Amino acid sequence: MGRFADASELRALKLDLDRESPRVGAEAAKVLRAAAARVKRKAAVAAPVKSGTLRRSIGVDFYGSGSSTRHMSAVIGPTAYYGRFVENGTVRQPPHPFMQPALDAEAPALVAALSAIVGKVLE
Repeated sequence: MGRFADASELRALKLDLDRESPRVGAEAAKVLRAAAARVKRKAAVAAPVKSGTLRRSIGVDFYGSGSSTRHMSAVIGPTAYYGRFVENGTVRQPPHPFMQPALDAEAPALVAALSAIVGKVLE
C-alpha cells in the first residue's frame, strides 16, 4: 500500500491565506501606491525639461483594489504623446530613458515590502 501525503497543513495554510486576504490586500495596496508615487517622482526628476510638459504629464493610474490581491496594478507614465520617443529614442534622437530607470530603482524595495507582507501571513 502506498503512502498518502497529509494535506492538513496545506488546508490550514489555505484557510489562513483566505482569512488574511483582505488585510494582506489592503497592505499590498498601500505599498503599491507608495511605490508608484516614488516611481512617478523619480521619473519626473529624470525627465528632460524643455517646456516642462513631459514632466508634468507623468501620472499614475491604479486598477483593482486592496480587497483582492490578484487584480491590483499601477500604470505609471507620461500622457504627452512624445514621451515614448524621448524614452526609447528615434532614428534622429538617441534615447533618454527616464521611466525605466525610475522603475528599476524602485523595484527591489517594492518586492521586499510585498515579500514582508506575505511573510507575516506565513509565520
